[in-house]
Amino acid sequence: MNKKGVAFSGNFGAKGWVIILFAFFLFWMGSAWPITALNVIIPKFNEINGWGTAAMNNLTTLANWISLIGAAIFAWYCDRVGPKVVIAIGCFLGAISLFFWARCGSLIEFTLWQSVLNIAGTAFCQIGLGALIANWFPTKKGLAMGWLTIGAVAQGMTIAKSQYYLIDNYSFKASFDVYAVAFLILTIVCILFIKSNPEEAGAFPDNDRIMTREKVEKLRTEGEIYKKTSPWTVAKLLMTKETWLIGISTGILALFVVGIMSNFIPLCVSRGLTTDEAVTLMIWIAPVVAVFSYLWGFADQKIGTRKTTIIMFAWFIATILLALVPSRMVLYVALFMVSSAMGGANNLAISITGSVFGRYDFAKAWGVIYIMNVIVRSFGFSLVGGLAGVTGSYTCSFISMIAVSALGLILMFLVKERLLGRNFLDESELMAR
Repeated sequence: MNKKGVAFSGNFGAKGWVIILFAFFLFWMGSAWPITALNVIIPKFNEINGWGTAAMNNLTTLANWISLIGAAIFAWYCDRVGPKVVIAIGCFLGAISLFFWARCGSLIEFTLWQSVLNIAGTAFCQIGLGALIANWFPTKKGLAMGWLTIGAVAQGMTIAKSQYYLIDNYSFKASFDVYAVAFLILTIVCILFIKSNPEEAGAFPDNDRIMTREKVEKLRTEGEIYKKTSPWTVAKLLMTKETWLIGISTGILALFVVGIMSNFIPLCVSRGLTTDEAVTLMIWIAPVVAVFSYLWGFADQKIGTRKTTIIMFAWFIATILLALVPSRMVLYVALFMVSSAMGGANNLAISITGSVFGRYDFAKAWGVIYIMNVIVRSFGFSLVGGLAGVTGSYTCSFISMIAVSALGLILMFLVKERLLGRNFLDESELMAR
């Protein structure tokens, strides 16, 4: 499919929009818990137990590393059973982990249940969701991700405000329990209404109705056979430079976003804002930023994922340079800029993996790339919150993030956005697209 011929809305079809809406809420929960929610959780745990914000930020890095175990297992499992089962398991684990995280009484328990939540997020918001989008929208993934990652931005309008409301009117535990119930609802919706492939739902990949249903079903069957015999083993992926370039560079994208967004409120307070002003700023920024989330996806579809990612790294560097200026108004601009890239950063990692490895090799490739992504991303919590806790300011953190963003830009520049895996199984399918 010609990227330039895609409609602005995407023309996903009714069943495709159901998948996008479901994925929207997966991204909402995956971005809120535990990234943005840490703005409230870490200061509150410190207030209750005196555990120290720097210590908890560093343990958050450890929890992300522990989640790599889940990433490896779920990548293997998704390749065998499909994304639906993986997403359902992830949402259920999310509910369990939030319930017990709210009731932890030591730093060991804090790290344990945050690790379980990160493993859950790996399943429902990364491995499973990525494969679901690759299956349903193999050539429209940029636009699809642009729509659904608005959820990653929209949570900024509600998560902190709702947490403070629940804490003030009910209890600290209630601020976890309400979202544990939301995870259970997503689990049920997934089991009852979501299909791993459009063919199973009587729909077409990309909502492309040129081929007959019989031809589509035949290709799906052949696709499942191909996946079992694909030459793209873990060993081959690790020996391919694009795997490393994509894994590390998109990990830096995520490092930047989680580092800033998990410390959004403390950062604002350090620059003279009150907590209420910081929460209000998050709410006011979110609607405008939601538009940018889609625009990053539209740019991905129109000019290519690689070029869009390079632009985003330049955007990040400009953002931090502005954040170093000692002006409240300039800080507002910088916070708007980094928030506007939040959805796009989630979008581009999955999208470029699909561009290079295709629909039929996506699950295996994304499993390897995502592990690299998490290793790099995990340093964001320590680089921003941990380093600021030790030095007493965010200046060193910002300078460090300029350096890593420049590295990410160089690595992405070296990526060749060519198809190495398989998007199509035969010439007739390729011509139909």
